[in-house]
Amino acid sequence: MSSQVDDTAWKLGMQLLLRQVIADNYHSPDQAQFQRQIDGLLKSTLTSIETGVQFPGAAEEQQVKQKASDLVKSIVTSIKPA
Repeated sequence: MSSQVDDTAWKLGMQLLLRQVIADNYHSPDQAQFQRQIDGLLKSTLTSIETGVQFPGAAEEQQVKQKASDLVKSIVTSIKPA
């Protein structure tokens, strides 16, 4: 298998797994409450990526952070109430 196929398969598997785990752990009978929980998760995760992840000496740090942020946004915004 090519590296591209491996990367794509890994990303897809992780996205689906994380969506399910998050949807299973964030419950609310109220759609607005569920959305507030998801929005809080997104905000705290993006803040953590921006402020808590460091790659000393890595020229690609901003690129990695941006890709990670984009991935998190894609996963979290796709979650619907379980």
